[in-house]
Amino acid sequence: MEFDLNGNLKPYSPIEATIDEIRRNFVDNFKGSTSRERIFDSYLGYINDFKQTIGADFSNSSTAVS
Repeated sequence: MEFDLNGNLKPYSPIEATIDEIRRNFVDNFKGSTSRERIFDSYLGYINDFKQTIGADFSNSSTAVS
């Protein structure tokens, strides 16, 4: 992932990112955070609940991030 000088994702349009890339860039890189791991774990729980609701054909191997 690439960021501009203000910390915004580049390019300024939806991008694809794996769950691992999202974790690395927005959770693991903030060692002092007391909330990012909990928020990310809640997100993963949401994805699992979503998959159970709509069926096993759903894939989250890449996620559009805008």
